[in-house]
Amino acid sequence: MKLGIIGAPEAKTLVHAKELGLDFVEFDLNPPEFFGRPLDEIVKNQDEIKKAIEETGVEVGVAEAVSYTH
Repeated sequence: MKLGIIGAPEAKTLVHAKELGLDFVEFDLNPPEFFGRPLDEIVKNQDEIKKAIEETGVEVGVAEAVSYTH
């Protein structure tokens, strides 16, 4: 099982996940009306994010919902 965290779509989120020993991050991509960021702000940082992925080895993914009910 891989462990991850939801965070801001920024390179520092990947660095933080690496420091915590996590395998991936899921970026919070909510629209501004739901306390997110404008898409153009995220897109302008994509090269920095790609570099952080390569440097940290932390992936960007989607968390699966897991049910532990019996």
